[in-house]
Amino acid sequence: MVIGALGGAIIGCTPHSSPSVGMVLACMVVGGIIALVPDIDHRHSTISHKVGVLRWFVFWLPHRGFTHSLMAVALVGAGAWALVGAGVPAELSISLVVGYGSHIVADMLTVRGVMLLYPKKIFVGFPVRIKTGGIIEALIAFMCACVLVYLLAKTAGF
Repeated sequence: MVIGALGGAIIGCTPHSSPSVGMVLACMVVGGIIALVPDIDHRHSTISHKVGVLRWFVFWLPHRGFTHSLMAVALVGAGAWALVGAGVPAELSISLVVGYGSHIVADMLTVRGVMLLYPKKIFVGFPVRIKTGGIIEALIAFMCACVLVYLLAKTAGF
């Protein structure tokens, strides 16, 4: 979630827009919330507990399968494109894709990896892998949170 929020905040701070604290916060929230969505296929995830009714639509999917694939990112991208066409600010729509994608990239750093090319049951990950819930993951989350605070402070003029 923190990595998705950071991705959204970075999009909100893009040079082509005149970043406001409101837009950076909105992009941060959008990126952070959408970063939870790929884990809807896991019965113990935060998102499946918060919107459990959606869980029934994906209960048959393997964890880190379709929702962690390039196909899912493409669907989120298509939805974001449609939102831009409907008048949603581009920064918010791009934050959807960046937040969703950041979750998948982060899971590619874990020991298990993800089925990036789902339905092929091949798990893909980076050469360097970390344990989920371990100290390295906590340090990465802390560093992302520090960068988030910096971006918000810089945008606010501190």
